[in-house]
Amino acid sequence: MSKYMEATANLNIRERGAVIETVPKGTVLTIGGVWLEVLMDDGTYGMASGKYLRTYSGDVEAPPVTSGKPTGAAVVTKAMTQAGDPYIFGTEVDLADPDPDAFDCSELVQWVCAQLKVSPTMPDGALYQRNHCQNYGTMISLATAVKTAGALLFRIQANGSNHVVISRGDGSTIEAKGSAYGVGVFSLNAANFTHAAKIPGVVYA
Repeated sequence: MSKYMEATANLNIRERGAVIETVPKGTVLTIGGVWLEVLMDDGTYGMASGKYLRTYSGDVEAPPVTSGKPTGAAVVTKAMTQAGDPYIFGTEVDLADPDPDAFDCSELVQWVCAQLKVSPTMPDGALYQRNHCQNYGTMISLATAVKTAGALLFRIQANGSNHVVISRGDGSTIEAKGSAYGVGVFSLNAANFTHAAKIPGVVYA
């Protein structure tokens, strides 16, 4: 029988002694049948110290379970804050800047991930971002990505003219489309893309 416990301080979740994640104070955790075995959002288990846990007295039918990871919806929301910015190919922004002046397609994705403190760190460049997702096993079908808020769709071409967009989950994108368009919301045609993926380290509904 699972139990719910609340972290009384910022809490390290460990696996075989190594820290795999840190969750903030107040996080409600699902404790498995083995004492202090914590069920994470992705279905894996970690270990937590009982010194920093207490019994959760809230609604056990639907507790606010969270690992502190950003969601796909948060990816879309953060990207939307930059709608209207110009597109400049090859531009490099300060990833800590809450409101950069311009983006290219992959820089927008990298900035969003940095702002949301996504771990593992998202690299720059559409090809490298596709490879990053492949390496972490988060590739999905194009059809699924169209319906998944915060998923990425890639157009990877032999000539190096690559592109990446963020799906809004409703048949549209938020993306840095090009110098004639800037950053904005555009209709999404999956046939124009070659690959799709969820962002490693992001939780999707």
